[in-house]
Amino acid sequence: LNYLNFLVSLPLELIVDLFNPNGGGLLEIISGAMVPDEFDGEGKPDNKLKEWTATVKDKIVKTDKSVVTDIAKGKPSAADCVGTTGNVTFKFASKAYEPQEYVICIDGAVNTIVPALINEEPNTEGLTTFEVCVKLFEDAKLLSAGFLFEKGKGDKEAGVALLFLSLFMMILSLSIIVKSLTMIMRGPARKYMKKALNFDQLLPEVFYSTPLLRAIHIGGWLSIAAGAGLTFFVQSSSITTSVLTPMVAADLLTLENMYPYTLGANIGTTTTALLAALAGQKELALQIAFVHLLFNVLGTLLWFPLPFMRAIPVGLARFLGRTTYVTRAAPLIYIAMAFLIYPAFFFGIASGYAASDAGPKVASTIVILLVVGVHAYALFFYLKQGGREKLLAYVEAKREATLGAPAGASILSATDI
Repeated sequence: LNYLNFLVSLPLELIVDLFNPNGGGLLEIISGAMVPDEFDGEGKPDNKLKEWTATVKDKIVKTDKSVVTDIAKGKPSAADCVGTTGNVTFKFASKAYEPQEYVICIDGAVNTIVPALINEEPNTEGLTTFEVCVKLFEDAKLLSAGFLFEKGKGDKEAGVALLFLSLFMMILSLSIIVKSLTMIMRGPARKYMKKALNFDQLLPEVFYSTPLLRAIHIGGWLSIAAGAGLTFFVQSSSITTSVLTPMVAADLLTLENMYPYTLGANIGTTTTALLAALAGQKELALQIAFVHLLFNVLGTLLWFPLPFMRAIPVGLARFLGRTTYVTRAAPLIYIAMAFLIYPAFFFGIASGYAASDAGPKVASTIVILLVVGVHAYALFFYLKQGGREKLLAYVEAKREATLGAPAGASILSATDI
C-alpha cells in the first residue's frame, strides 16, 4: 500500500515543486501551514514507561548516542581543507575523547603538527592531528555499558546478538498472540468476535441495499477509525496488523474488511511521531510528523473511497496470498524486492544524483532508463504477449504437482492477476 502511495505522491510532489516559485512539494506546503508560527521551545514531559524500559534495556546494552552523532556527521576528510585559508577543526560530540576538538588543517593544508598525547596515551606512531582524528573516528565504540559490554563484546558482536534476540522476542510474541487467539476463537466467542470485527454485519440492511451507501462503504470507514484508535492505544501498527492477520486466516475477518483496518493502522501509527514532536516542541520535527500523517491520510483518501480503487490493493494482496499457497518462495521474493532491492536501488540513484561529479549522475540516469525499460517490457509482455496466461498455466501446473488439487479447482483466476 505504501508503494502505491509512493507511486502517486512522488510525481505529484515533483510537479508541485516544479511549479512552486518558493520551492517545496504538496506535503511540504500543507505540513508547513499546519505548524503554528510560534511553535518552538524546550522541555519534555516525564515518561515513566520509557524510564522503566530504559532501566531494563540498559542492563542488557547501553549505547553512546554521541557516537551516533559523530557517525552521522561523517569522517574527517582532507577534502574539508580544500579552498580554505584558515584553520579547520573537527569536534567530536562524544566526551570519551580528550581533547574533543582537533585542528585538522592549517591555512588550507592538512595539519602536520604531531600531538604529544592521544587520549592521554603517548603518540608513538608520529601521527598528525588529522590522522589522529581519523583514527579516533574509526575506532569509536558505540557500546558503552550493559551485560554485553561487560562481557567484552564489540559493536558488531553486540549488534548480531541483539538482532537475533529481537527476532526471537518478536517470533515468540507473535506465536503467543496466535495461540491465544486460536484458543479464544474455538468457543462461543467466535461468533461474537466475527460480528464485532466485520462492521458490515452490524449495520442495518439499508446501508448495503442502497447503491450510494454501499459505494460509500460506511462499515469500512468505521473499520478505519477502529484501526487508527487501536494503533493509537498500543502505539504500534505492527501489533494491530499482527493481531488481525491471524483472524483473517481463521475466517473471522474478511480480506476486504481487513483492508480498512490496515489503512487505519497506518494513520494511527503516525501519532507516535506526532506526540514525540509535540513533546519536543521542535518546529521541523512537528512538520515531519505532519508529513507522515498527511502521506497516510491522503493515501487513504485515494485508495479507499472509490470501489474500483480499493479493489486494486485488495486484489494484489489476494494474488500474493494465493501465489504463496502454491509456492513458498513468493513471500521471500516479495520481501526481497520490496524491502531490499528497490530501496537499495532508490538509495543508489539518490546517491548518484547527490554526487558533485557528472559521472555518477550520468550513470544514475542510464540505470533509471534501463530499469524503467525492463519494467515497461515486463508489463507489456504480461498484458499483451500472453504473460498472464503463461503465469496462470504455470500456477495450475504447480498446483497439480504439489497440492494434488482436483481439476477445475484452481486457486487463481485471470481476475486475480
